[in-house]
Amino acid sequence: MSWIKLDDLMPHHRKVRALKGRAFAGLGLYAASIAFAQREFTDGIILRDDLPALIPGQPIPRGLLEALVAVRLWDCLEGGRDGWQIHDYLDHND
Repeated sequence: MSWIKLDDLMPHHRKVRALKGRAFAGLGLYAASIAFAQREFTDGIILRDDLPALIPGQPIPRGLLEALVAVRLWDCLEGGRDGWQIHDYLDHND
């Protein structure tokens, strides 16, 4: 079993606050993505094909994905790869 680090002030972070009415869902998806990346050793990369594994059985609205990118909790992958990089993941996780 591995562990993830989340700052206890994360719900108050300006990026989470910027999600406004989607803050609770966005924070949940963000935490789930960090847990997935840690468990699967992805270095913070979430491929589109990985989305069903983040919160099994729960559809993830496209608008929520776009919102995480808009506030820079996630960055779009470059080079034709279909997915995202958790912003600054490797700065805070092994």
